[in-house]
Amino acid sequence: MATEVKPSRRKELERAASTPPSADGHEPQPALREARGKLQITAPALEKIAWIAAREVGGIYPQEAPGRASALSAWLAGRRSGAGEGIRARQRGRHLRVELRMTADYGQHIPTLAEALRRAVAKNLARMTDLEVREIRVRIVDVRLPEETPAQP
Repeated sequence: MATEVKPSRRKELERAASTPPSADGHEPQPALREARGKLQITAPALEKIAWIAAREVGGIYPQEAPGRASALSAWLAGRRSGAGEGIRARQRGRHLRVELRMTADYGQHIPTLAEALRRAVAKNLARMTDLEVREIRVRIVDVRLPEETPAQP
């Protein structure tokens, strides 16, 4: 004789079967499945991730570095504060587009720098956010001469 499952229990079992396991391979607990909500990653957070990735590429620099002074000056001027004037991230659904306004060191091969920058930024954004990076636009707005390069700490 077949055992009948109550409709409310049937929905719970169907939901559990359709819930993917967590990264460590364990099934999420029922309370955790019920507590899922919405995640929003703001543009300033995305821009900071891109800025940090850009710092990893030598020979090319964001137009303005982040810091209290730049955030304060942006706030006083009525602009939103972010990672810097040189980085903009735009998200539409799960897709992301990034624009980077950069300064390159004089003597560097700019196409090679731009490609290394795109790879680093795309890798970090995808790894940290699970968003699909659709486009990374690199604009070289200045060239830094050797005597203009600040000393590294």
